[in-house]
Amino acid sequence: MVLLIAGLLLTVFAYAGRTEAILAVAGAGVVSLLAGVGLLAVAVARSVSRRVERPTIAATVFAEPDTVRPSRYPAADAAHEDVLCSFGPFGVDVCEGPYAVFRTWHRKNDIVIELTRTRLRALPNRSFGFFKLPALRYPWGVRLPFEIPYSDIVSLELRRHPSPVALMEVLYLRYRSDGGMRDVSIACFSDAIERAYQTIVAVRGVREGSGGQCWI
Repeated sequence: MVLLIAGLLLTVFAYAGRTEAILAVAGAGVVSLLAGVGLLAVAVARSVSRRVERPTIAATVFAEPDTVRPSRYPAADAAHEDVLCSFGPFGVDVCEGPYAVFRTWHRKNDIVIELTRTRLRALPNRSFGFFKLPALRYPWGVRLPFEIPYSDIVSLELRRHPSPVALMEVLYLRYRSDGGMRDVSIACFSDAIERAYQTIVAVRGVREGSGGQCWI
């Protein structure tokens, strides 16, 4: 950025001046501009490669149902569950399977995520205020509402968002459903996703003998 600014200033001064050194100053400005653009391109490429090479920030493998540690939270009536944390609809994007940008079957800005003492719930947003974007619904997309009991979650990953400029992260869950395994990804701003990750880990419990969370 310094080279870009310096090159721009030199180029402007060169063409604004009327001295014999105009060609030298203009040449230095152009060289500085090219060097700045080249270094900026390298920096962006390195940032993207880091995200591609290390997409997973943290991961937890959970125990089988018969070896799960007791939750630190007491049991609650399912009809009156306490909501430990919630976020959305602004910025929330949900899809089945691993997250990828521009999948047309996402649901965007239409979902409120709630984490109770026993489950994760994805609820359709019912109110849109002045600063809330309209929902984008696709007939072939994720059906709402849906819920994932913590006891059915097999593994949980905190992943970087595939966009190198997004201030977001992705919560990737694998869970048991109808006798098989299913995956779902939830993308949102980093603070909300990290809070959701820690909440599920704290409530669900991890594999006995693993020494706690299994970080990757």
